Amino acid sequence: MTRLTGKEVWTWGTAQQLAFQQLKNRFAIDVILRIPTEKGQFRVEADASEGAIGAVLSQEQDGKWRPVAFLSKALTITERNYEIYDKELLAIMLALDEWWHYLMGAAVDFEIWTDHQNLQYFRKPQKLNRRQARWVTELAEYHFTLHHKPGASNKKADLLSRRADHPQGQDDNDEITKWDQGIANSLNHEKGIKERDGLLYYDQRIYVPRDSATRGEIISRCHDHITAGHPGIEKTKELVLRDYWWPKLKKDVETYVRGCETCARTKASTQARRAPLHPNEIPSEPWMHISVDMITGLVPCKGLDAILVIVDRFSKAIIPIACKTTLSSEGWAKILRDKVYAKYGMPVTVISDRGPQFVSKFLQDLYKMLDIKGNASTAYHPQTDGQTERANQEIEKYLRIFINVRQTDWPEWLPLAAFQHNNRIHSATSKSPFFVNFGRNPRIAPDTHTHAALRTPASEEFKAMMKLIHDETKAALTKAAEQMKTQYDKKKKAAITYQPGDKVWLDTTNLHLAQPKKKLDDKRVGPFPILEKRGLSAYKLKLPLAWKIYPVFNETLLTPYIAPTFQNQQQDPPPPPDIINDEPEYEVEAIINHKTRKVRGSKDKETGKYTTNIVTDYLVKWKGYGREEDKWTKESELDHAKEAITNYQKTIQGTVTVQAVVVKSNNLNPPTFILNSRMKDGNVQFQVQQGSDFVTTTWYFEHEIPHLSELIKDYYWVSREEFGEEYGPIDGYTTEEGEG
Repeated sequence: MTRLTGKEVWTWGTAQQLAFQQLKNRFAIDVILRIPTEKGQFRVEADASEGAIGAVLSQEQDGKWRPVAFLSKALTITERNYEIYDKELLAIMLALDEWWHYLMGAAVDFEIWTDHQNLQYFRKPQKLNRRQARWVTELAEYHFTLHHKPGASNKKADLLSRRADHPQGQDDNDEITKWDQGIANSLNHEKGIKERDGLLYYDQRIYVPRDSATRGEIISRCHDHITAGHPGIEKTKELVLRDYWWPKLKKDVETYVRGCETCARTKASTQARRAPLHPNEIPSEPWMHISVDMITGLVPCKGLDAILVIVDRFSKAIIPIACKTTLSSEGWAKILRDKVYAKYGMPVTVISDRGPQFVSKFLQDLYKMLDIKGNASTAYHPQTDGQTERANQEIEKYLRIFINVRQTDWPEWLPLAAFQHNNRIHSATSKSPFFVNFGRNPRIAPDTHTHAALRTPASEEFKAMMKLIHDETKAALTKAAEQMKTQYDKKKKAAITYQPGDKVWLDTTNLHLAQPKKKLDDKRVGPFPILEKRGLSAYKLKLPLAWKIYPVFNETLLTPYIAPTFQNQQQDPPPPPDIINDEPEYEVEAIINHKTRKVRGSKDKETGKYTTNIVTDYLVKWKGYGREEDKWTKESELDHAKEAITNYQKTIQGTVTVQAVVVKSNNLNPPTFILNSRMKDGNVQFQVQQGSDFVTTTWYFEHEIPHLSELIKDYYWVSREEFGEEYGPIDGYTTEEGEG
């Protein structure tokens, strides 16, 4: 009869007459709506179909539940696309919105009845989308209990959700209907499959149909949630199997966990490293191939605080040279000329780390001019130059034994450290470096018998002897390299061959990221695309522009990126920047750290001296980008992020950022201490203590204590680790003019 009120052709037949008679009978015998009272508990019964929602509001009166109001509403096109879980929750939300004046602040907690069993768990910790999170927040304003009522018992709400004038999605999609029915029919004869309250169960577990989104959400709750903690494959599988089952569940769990980016970033690998060893080229004669490295962190002696160690890769001879940590590329070029070229000739290959003195443009041009192959090791891969590292350790061990207690005479012991090393046989060659270079071992002390036996061989005899020594040495080196490779590769997996465009995670072991402590930092960052392969086992990556490191890494530091398969794991691509005055401007998601530093300000006209300004830099997380893109940014460049800065300052209000102590004292006045500093209202405050009783301290802004300006400078020096040491200040100042 409802359709007759529309645009359809008027037809009154037997069906219409029966419907009309039924309506009259129902009106005559059905209960009448009651007026709600202040007393008595309320009950909301809600249900959703494919095309509409229905709800009934009842109240307990005179010991019986009486209807107070009815609600029926057709779903919009968008709402029809909701998952069944969201539709059922939508029915509840619309009912509460309709009858909030009855339910908000009701004398007794009201009941909500629904035929969707899973809604009983919506308030438990789980991963929610934005819509669900909003609904949960709104529901928190009400006081109620949630009950499951099977559809067969929830007739009133069910009928209201299936009115004839509301489109029913089930009628519009016969394939889905047949598919659902097909699942039930196909499992009727399966052992252990049972149907209960509209759900299929297998061994007391809910059977989940073949829907990737549903299965993905279930795995997500058992893996991603804070109560799960991103466990491994087996533990995630066990959590899922507690309540759910479906065919090939283990494979789905494995696919989900392997594609979890959070696990890839944060978990340490317990598997053997990939990548076999690729030994360097074996030299054929002494001093053709050398390696060089530095020992630093020594007590300064006559302005020198480091040792440059040169190693001949053929004879294993070493040349240790006292130098400065700040050795320039020009200084290394002079050492190469005086200590190697002048004595042994020009080398063919020089292996070094990526220190600035070894990879500068000046040195690269010099190597090119002299036809020397400069082979700088890949980033953070000591195996490239392992023998120099071992030579360093031997020199350090020797010095540790013989230097004085003040450790100030180490340069004097370097010649003897070199002699004792070069006079001992090397395990790889079974000969001493002296013998490989000169065909004899040196005399350590006068020995009559040895001296008498010495003679100078004829030139042809000497030439043949040296050739034999070199041939034997090369054969020994080749054998040692093969044995080393065999032993190394036993503990390694086969290497993965990457192609340009492949994405990989980068190990953070040797990276200095903008995080408070290395201990709890991510184990990997990325993923980064591979640009090209370098050599046998290194790859060049496309790193963020803000990273100031060499982008070539050994394959042992790379882990293949596995793209997530489930839809709920996939991340939206980063949003494009806004273009402001022809410059890209990225949206700030949050400020996560800050630091203060001194810069030179304007020049004082009266004194002619430059003023000192304090500026703040913020560590910014950009919206839609990973942690590897976090960047220290000047406050002056964050005019568009005032709200983010304000929110950050609220979170750190009153928290200590630096811990350092400086003191000012003389014989006339009690000592003054600066104990600490903090950010307040966007400016720096200092904790000042007058006297030595440490009972009362006061926080001051810098402009309130100008008489302590020198003490503040000392404080910044003591706390330089927090106040911008990485900006490379000279005499406590950067070169920026007029900032602040």
